[in-house]
Amino acid sequence: MRPAEFSVLLNGVNDRARSSETNHADALTRAEIAGAPFFSAALLEDEVPYAATLRSTPTERFAANPINITAMMRVGGRQTKEALARAAAAVLRRSAP
Repeated sequence: MRPAEFSVLLNGVNDRARSSETNHADALTRAEIAGAPFFSAALLEDEVPYAATLRSTPTERFAANPINITAMMRVGGRQTKEALARAAAAVLRRSAP
């Protein structure tokens, strides 16, 4: 596989207000991937925040498969839906000829 054939999307990102610090876990993860020769070209700027609806383990209210978009659209919050839509658009832009 070549980096042009896949995308790397950070998900489960903490949705708290970001600080200018570069030592929080999300920034460190992004920096590590960006520094990897094979993966850096495929790393998207977009990211998906942590959302209970994307958990793979059931909760008392609902259970959603992380890849089940129908369930996500039904029970997901606006921020997560918008993040997924932006991420999908970024992947499509990368795959366009």
